[in-house]
Amino acid sequence: MIVLITAIGSFSSSDVLRACKERGIYIVGTDIYPKTWLSEGGNVDAFYQVPRFDAGDAYLFALKEIIEREKVDAVLPLTDAEIDILNEHRSELGAKLLLSDQEVIKVARDKEKTKEVVDRVIVGETQFLTIPTHPFSGDEELPLIVKPKNGRSSQGLYRIKTEKERQWLVKNILDRENIIAQPMMDGDVVTVDVVVGKDGRAAALPRKELLRTYNGAGLSVKVFRDRNLEKISISIAKALGVLGCVNMEWIVDRENTYHFLECNPRFSGGIAFSNKAGFDMSGAHLSVFLDNQEIPDNQVKPCSLVKKYIEVCTEGENNECDG
Repeated sequence: MIVLITAIGSFSSSDVLRACKERGIYIVGTDIYPKTWLSEGGNVDAFYQVPRFDAGDAYLFALKEIIEREKVDAVLPLTDAEIDILNEHRSELGAKLLLSDQEVIKVARDKEKTKEVVDRVIVGETQFLTIPTHPFSGDEELPLIVKPKNGRSSQGLYRIKTEKERQWLVKNILDRENIIAQPMMDGDVVTVDVVVGKDGRAAALPRKELLRTYNGAGLSVKVFRDRNLEKISISIAKALGVLGCVNMEWIVDRENTYHFLECNPRFSGGIAFSNKAGFDMSGAHLSVFLDNQEIPDNQVKPCSLVKKYIEVCTEGENNECDG
C-alpha cells in the first residue's frame, strides 16, 4: 500500500506518519517547504516539495504527477486548504481519498450548514447548545467573533471588542457574503476527536485545551471523560455522515454547558494527545478506509498531557544526523 500524505510539516503529521509506519505503509510525503526544513522529512519513504495550495492549477498538477510517478494508492491530506481542493477534484486524482464523502466534507467546512445539522441533533438537550450564527451586518452587540463561514485555523478570524474595531472591520471586509458573526463566549475550549467506522461503531475522546497556539493548536491539555459529550459528538458526526476521524470544538462555560463551535473534517493538530492517552485515532482512521476493522472500545482514563518541542538534525555530518 502506497499512501501520499500532504503537509508533513503540520502539527498532526508525526502521529499520522507513526500510524502509517506501524501498518507497513509506503509513505510519500509532500510539503511546501524543503525536506531539510521539516522534522518529519526523514520519516517518509519519498518526499516532494510542492507548490502552495493557492498556486492555481500548479498544486493540483504537481500532486497528480506525483501520484502517477509513485503509483500512489491513496491520498491523506492533513490541512483544510488541501482538503478543500482535493475534495473538489477527487475524481481526477487517480487515487483514493481517505476522507469522508464529498458532500460531507462540504457541509462540515461550511459553519452555517454544520450548525443546522447540530441544531437538529441537540433538540431537547439542555447541556448542549450551538452559538447563534448569522451573516455579519456590522450592527451586532459587542463583543463578537467575526470569521469566514468556511474558515480554517483561526485565519481571517477577528475578535471585536470595541466600536473602533467594529468600524475598521466594516470598512475593510470586502467579501461580506462569506463572513459570519457570533457572540464572543467565555469559557474553556474543548476539542473532541471522533472516529466513525463503516459499521456505525464509533468512539470519541475529549480534552480541555489549557494552552493553545494563536491558531488553535493545543500545547497543554487535560484529557477527560464525559459520556454525554462523547455521545452527542458521535451523534453529530453520524448526522453529518462522517467516516473516519474528525475533530469538534466546543466552549464549556462555568455552568458546564457546552457550546458547539465547529467540526473540522480532518485530524486535529493535537491528535497525538489522543494516542498518548491510549486511543490511536490516526490508526483507527486508517483502519476504517484500508482494513475495514472495527473501532476499538474507548478505555482511556483522564490524564494531563503537554506537547514537547525537540531539536532534530535533518542534514549534516555530525553524530546527531542520520544524513
